[in-house]
Amino acid sequence: MNLRTLRLAALPLLALTACADDPVVAPDFEEARSSLARDAASSKPEDVSAVVAANSTFALALNRRLVKAGENVVLSPASISSALAMAYGGAQGETARAFEKVLGFDGHTHPGMNSIDLALATRAGDGRAVDGTPLKFAVNNALFAQKGYPFKATYLDLLARNYGAGIKLANFRGDPDGERGRINGFVAAKTEQKIKDLLPLGSISTVTRAVLVNTVYMNAAWATPFEASLTEDSTFHGELGATTVKMMHRDGSLAYAADGHAQAVTLPYDGGKLALTAILPRGDLASFDSTFDAEELDVLSRSTAATQVSLRLPRIHSDGAALSLAEPLETLGLGVAFSGSADFSGIADPAIAEETLRIGKVVHKVYLDVAEKGTEAAAATAVVLDGTTAIQDPPKTMTFDRPFYVVIRDVPTGMVLFTARIVKL
Repeated sequence: MNLRTLRLAALPLLALTACADDPVVAPDFEEARSSLARDAASSKPEDVSAVVAANSTFALALNRRLVKAGENVVLSPASISSALAMAYGGAQGETARAFEKVLGFDGHTHPGMNSIDLALATRAGDGRAVDGTPLKFAVNNALFAQKGYPFKATYLDLLARNYGAGIKLANFRGDPDGERGRINGFVAAKTEQKIKDLLPLGSISTVTRAVLVNTVYMNAAWATPFEASLTEDSTFHGELGATTVKMMHRDGSLAYAADGHAQAVTLPYDGGKLALTAILPRGDLASFDSTFDAEELDVLSRSTAATQVSLRLPRIHSDGAALSLAEPLETLGLGVAFSGSADFSGIADPAIAEETLRIGKVVHKVYLDVAEKGTEAAAATAVVLDGTTAIQDPPKTMTFDRPFYVVIRDVPTGMVLFTARIVKL
């Protein structure tokens, strides 16, 4: 099999199945590389700003669709958007229009994603991790593809230039569950074993043609840590009742923002390139949800106004099961991409492949741990295609003892990396 054929046999972070349906210690895959190098200068500032705005809008819309009484919603919008952007690269006609409507994709998407991805790659080592070692941050895109499947060279070139996706050849037709295990092993290795079993039993079948996978991992210490000795038991008034939590405490000059709906405090991680914003609604969270939009998120999470704040923030730990995003995405308007009418002819010519492609599953999983020293977070997404002043004001008091939002974003680009809608602890 020559290089060109190999290049036509793989896809990143998305499992493609027929409608007829750099690892640490990752499993070995037979691999080929595109002859095209990654584009190191394809983006303009407007590409990045367009992607950031679209990502924030989509993040809040998806959050609303996933709300269930008494349940937290923890996502990595950056991971989900990246994986779906790779699928969008092969969508045509009505299917492409659906991606554009739901995720805000357009001509800025691929170069903007590339520029953000390359910028995020420089975050590693710029600061300290929770254990005092260099800050860890990694984003990976991978293309797992059925050996011999006639993927279009133009599609694989797009992935190589904008997503840096390697081509890992798999035997979905002959050993679907074995390949599922190997992909899960790859994801676990890329996320420091925090994301395990991303693809559940039965998610890969003999009609799977490709799996596009995106992983995000960060381990960052706070620029100024919380004093562990000040952490105490406190009551959190959740949606389904009160619980006892470990409440961290910190007083000082912090980046603070407020409007008529909420107040927010932003805590930078060591190195200053990553930051967490905790947003406390003035009223109940459900009412806040109805008006909370990307513009307000931007105002609340990107403020640099220093204010004296007496902050009480609970530790957060979330390590839930993998989440299926198919239903909420269909409800948001992406249904055609999951149907027999899906048009992914930009990925493979149906006449040559003798089948069409559709999205069979979109699976997402997040790990989040926010504590006194810093934050460790990881996420993975798989899209399966079947086929301060001299006179100071009194300090602001912020006690996060009721439902609230957490947002982690990359400061220079503004990209929202993780969100958490916390209603129970």
